[in-house]
Amino acid sequence: MQGHTDETLTYVLLKEEGPDHNKSFEVSAMLDGQEIGRGIGRTKKSAEQRAAYRGILTIRKTAGVGMYLKSIEIQGFKSFANKILFEFHNGITGIVGPNGSGKSNVADAVRWVLGEQRSRQLRGGTMQDVIFAGTELRKPQGFAYVAITLDNADHKLPIEYDEVTVSRRLYRSGESEYKINGTSCRLKRYQRALLRYGYR
Repeated sequence: MQGHTDETLTYVLLKEEGPDHNKSFEVSAMLDGQEIGRGIGRTKKSAEQRAAYRGILTIRKTAGVGMYLKSIEIQGFKSFANKILFEFHNGITGIVGPNGSGKSNVADAVRWVLGEQRSRQLRGGTMQDVIFAGTELRKPQGFAYVAITLDNADHKLPIEYDEVTVSRRLYRSGESEYKINGTSCRLKRYQRALLRYGYR
């Protein structure tokens, strides 16, 4: 499935300094040509993530958004063969663990369910690379699925529900499904809703 939102998020590399073993990148996050945040990191991707985070804070502050992330459900996405549910509470929540435990895959899952269409941004060659590829003891999965649930008690998202669950499913055939509270929708509407309220 292909699609674009009316509002486009892009990144601009502002500065790259230092030797190869100790580089520093500065990136600007642009929304429809307007800068909404800047980030600095040891890699370009980490700088983009920080710029996007500051951009989200800017959008949330401007829009007065009071929603927060309640949960993330993952199945068949990268290293998560089995269904797993992360539940969050109002305040600061962090995901910690040793190297190789899948922390980066959780971040990739959030980026993916928010509509990311570039496989390279998810550290893959093709989009099908996000589907669990199998191991010596486990068969590959036929699909990847991620869902996030947002608190909508103040109805900043213009629907009647106090909770909003957005989900994305990708099959090995290349077919995709996007849903908001279980109702299928087109990618354009899906991304526009998230972008407008500061979650893209």
